[in-house]
Amino acid sequence: MDSTSDLGKTNPLSSMIKSRSGSDHSINCRVKNLIAESDFKSLVEKIAPTIARDPRPRATIRVGAIGHRNIDGAVREKIVITVKDILSLIRRSAEGALKQPHVREQFADGLDLVVVSPLAEGADRLIAHAGLEQNYLLGAILPFAVPDYEATFDLGDRLKAIADFRALLEAAALPEGYGILVLDADATAGSPRDTAFMNCAGAVTRWCDVLIAILSEDRADSQTSRSVQEAVDMGVPVVLVDPQRPAGFTLRLQAEGPSSSEPAQHLGAFVVSMLAPMTKLAADGGKAARHRSSFGLAAYRSERVYCDAGRTCDFEYSGPYRVKTAAPAWARCCSGLNHWIEKRIERLLTEPAPRHKSGPFLWDLPFDRVSAAPIVELYLRYHRADAVANAYGELQRSVQIVVALLGVATVTFAALATQATGLSSVVFAGLELASLVLALSLVWLSHRQVWHDRWLDCRLLAEILRYSKFLLLTGHSSPFSDLRGSLAAREGKRTWTRDHAEDVLRAHRLSVPGRGAKADAGAAGSIGEYIAAQCVDDQARYHRITGNFRLKYGEALKTLGVAVSVVTVVLVAAVFGLELLLANHLVPAAPAFEPWRRTAEVLVIVLPALTAGLLALRAFGEHDVISLRSLTMMEALEKEKRLVKGAAGMAALGDNMLRIARLLLRDVDGWRELFSGKHLET
Repeated sequence: MDSTSDLGKTNPLSSMIKSRSGSDHSINCRVKNLIAESDFKSLVEKIAPTIARDPRPRATIRVGAIGHRNIDGAVREKIVITVKDILSLIRRSAEGALKQPHVREQFADGLDLVVVSPLAEGADRLIAHAGLEQNYLLGAILPFAVPDYEATFDLGDRLKAIADFRALLEAAALPEGYGILVLDADATAGSPRDTAFMNCAGAVTRWCDVLIAILSEDRADSQTSRSVQEAVDMGVPVVLVDPQRPAGFTLRLQAEGPSSSEPAQHLGAFVVSMLAPMTKLAADGGKAARHRSSFGLAAYRSERVYCDAGRTCDFEYSGPYRVKTAAPAWARCCSGLNHWIEKRIERLLTEPAPRHKSGPFLWDLPFDRVSAAPIVELYLRYHRADAVANAYGELQRSVQIVVALLGVATVTFAALATQATGLSSVVFAGLELASLVLALSLVWLSHRQVWHDRWLDCRLLAEILRYSKFLLLTGHSSPFSDLRGSLAAREGKRTWTRDHAEDVLRAHRLSVPGRGAKADAGAAGSIGEYIAAQCVDDQARYHRITGNFRLKYGEALKTLGVAVSVVTVVLVAAVFGLELLLANHLVPAAPAFEPWRRTAEVLVIVLPALTAGLLALRAFGEHDVISLRSLTMMEALEKEKRLVKGAAGMAALGDNMLRIARLLLRDVDGWRELFSGKHLET
């Protein structure tokens, strides 16, 4: 894309949806195209049951298109043939990969192939037309508003060029196409316009998996050449077609020069590896595959997720899905204990929250119907993972409390058995055995059904998809697209959750409210308001509540543990003194002392066990660490909020949101590392 110098009908009705906090809240929206609440419900009712049954997306490969504007007519047809051969090769490789069972099981039926192009004159349109002829979907990313863009078409018959451009835009428009994203760069001729074209090429690179570039070898100083190098640095494989040698192509990969030996074979292998699951790729290494084989996409698909599409849905937290964990009923009955205890402790340790007016708040997110469908689908995928994570997180925490209580009960029954006689002794011994067996059974069941992995993996997946929604609203395709070609992304940081998240985001259409073919100048501001309210403010509020509560919760457990320890020491000292006095006949051995003596002996055994149980609960919860992390994150988000609300345009807003998403995902990764060893134990 070198420089020489109505998405659907809308319904103007706001959606009334209940917020997480229950407070009245209005997002000031300047975009006129809103979607009716009934339309939201119809989208949920249409999509939600399918995702509940099967959360897999369709397999999708996105091919970016950039290149020179001026292409010699004498070689144009040869370049077209070469580009079609490349697109056919990508299709054959993807279809061949999907015939392999371990690849096919990662995706729903079907294959979507996409060309993402800026649709400038020359190479961009050549590749776009070739893609349409090969039955690829078309997506368009434009550097600035359509009228300003059309003013740059100056290579021939301008009216014909505009007509061709508009026809391609129509093919790209949702819902039939992959979508249109209009950036808000400066269209002023000269340096601002050149920068706009470069930024547009960078956006195309972020939204593609393979980049086709028509680039002459002797044009190393061109914008296309610089864009190719940026793509290689990001880890995107670049297929180079040189107009001086139009009958073939070369392949450039990260940390490598042009690959002249078997580029077709290397390109096909890359497409296969992109679709293949992490566990298959790690099988040769062994350790990663074995470590993650206990829970993966197949197990996530089989979770018992129930859908009620008629439930109130705020497209942030409340949604249509409920989960029944894999645990049997006798173990599931423990779930909810942690939540019940925490709520009551929270009332004791924190000041009561101010009462808010009940009822819905005005949710004026700028969605027209065609823009809404991809965002609603992404939310439903998030909510499915979130519901699974919450179910297993609550089960894991509740059972940890039950196991601690059973441990104390086991010691208590053992102590009572030493003081009992006859049948009572047998009963206490039986209760001791039952408590121990039940605790061990719960621990064994949690390991066998990998509650811990289900909880942490689904939590990571949910958070990736949640923050990706805010990124997509600013035109960014993924929170970690710059890791795609790196060794860390393919090995050290590649897990089934990240693979599945990338598959979901790859299948997501270009859907940015107010930034379609008819761009709205106020879209960036309204989306910024939404992000500040629903992402930054909400997360800061969550971390403030969590940090303060966990700090007090940890202190309360510590104080209680110290108090029990002090009582234990005092009691042990009293029993020791009494025994010493009795042994030296300093006090008479009275029958009235015997019950108290036996009770003291039982307590001397039980209280240390209770202290150990409190210590275990405190260590399992990591309350001090979580509180410090939460309060630090709260301060960081408060600083980011000013940047989000003050963003000058969509590009700045996207960069700010990308930084926030990475900040939040690093926090999630740290949280997962903190709890990675917190399996249930006795």
